[in-house]
Amino acid sequence: MSHAVLISGGGIAGPTLAFWLKAAGFQPTLIEQAPTPRRGGYVIDFWGLGYDIAERMGLIEEINRAGYHIQSACVIWEDKMNPRTKGIFFVTMLLLLAGALPASKAGAQEKSLKDGVIGAWSLVSFDSFDPAGAKVPSMEGGNVEGRLILTSKGLLSVQIISEIPKLASKDRLKTTAAEEKAVAHGVLSFFGTYSVDDVNKTISFLIERSTFPNQVTGKGAKRALTLTGDEMRFNNSGRTAGGNVVIVWKRMK
Repeated sequence: MSHAVLISGGGIAGPTLAFWLKAAGFQPTLIEQAPTPRRGGYVIDFWGLGYDIAERMGLIEEINRAGYHIQSACVIWEDKMNPRTKGIFFVTMLLLLAGALPASKAGAQEKSLKDGVIGAWSLVSFDSFDPAGAKVPSMEGGNVEGRLILTSKGLLSVQIISEIPKLASKDRLKTTAAEEKAVAHGVLSFFGTYSVDDVNKTISFLIERSTFPNQVTGKGAKRALTLTGDEMRFNNSGRTAGGNVVIVWKRMK
């Protein structure tokens, strides 16, 4: 069955539909009768569902750069203004000043990337790829869960742990070879400090201690950083064994 889709119209709705169809595995083609994009336009309200969708598409930062930002507002009444129009205008201004309309909301989004990553995060996915691009195991054991904590002071803590069977002994220092392998292959835990480069959109980990000692190099390890709403993605092209690692986290609330 063909997954090709033809979309008519290059306004706001057409490209948005094409974006989500492509993400879902379709092959959209967009057609538009206008010979070129418009060079001008007019200011539109941008809030509510439209804002939420743009945020999920990762467009908010670009929209903030291209949009207008209201620094102040002044209401001037005219005695002859239609009472109905006056009421609508007054409510609109109240929403604007309260931060519910796009100009104010966009301004609130203008924070550094570092501010955006601060907090506690839960693991969504942990995928490793060898130098040839083939997917390889990241952990051994099932039901892998993880937590990431990034503090405002630049401190870092990561725990990624699979579901490991209980040890035969009640003394954690008395283990069998099989138990030691299960723990070594099913636990990745490290701590240290981190820094964020807003310009290049990277996060660098300086790992001080790790259950995988090879990660402790005394140098910062950079990861490409993508932050979209409550989802954060790391792409580490410097995987210790070669290749790259992609980890996705979700903000804990």
